[in-house]
Amino acid sequence: MRCLAGIGWHLLVGCFFLCGCGIDAWANVAPIARNDSVRVEQNGKINIDVLGDFDGDGGVGFADFVLFATRFGLENIEENFDKRMDFDGDGRIAFSDFLRFIGLFGKTPTGG
Repeated sequence: MRCLAGIGWHLLVGCFFLCGCGIDAWANVAPIARNDSVRVEQNGKINIDVLGDFDGDGGVGFADFVLFATRFGLENIEENFDKRMDFDGDGRIAFSDFLRFIGLFGKTPTGG
């Protein structure tokens, strides 16, 4: 199976160069972080859920910071705990999660 996957990749790369698109065709492709998720709806619309976007506006901004701050210090046994804010998965929204959030601040689906 690994060999087939490799052959598929080479075919994809070969078709890319043979069609004459050039590398610049990929310049506008949004980078997706390892923990972001991509959803394809039935109508074909593609949605990218950005890690750290707690208000659902597509980016990580001040409103997300306010939401994070209101839950800072909570543990997974508390009512308002939000597991999306527990980046390290230790069951607490703590300073290590804040540091991760700060690294995400300003992020958008287009990599901004």
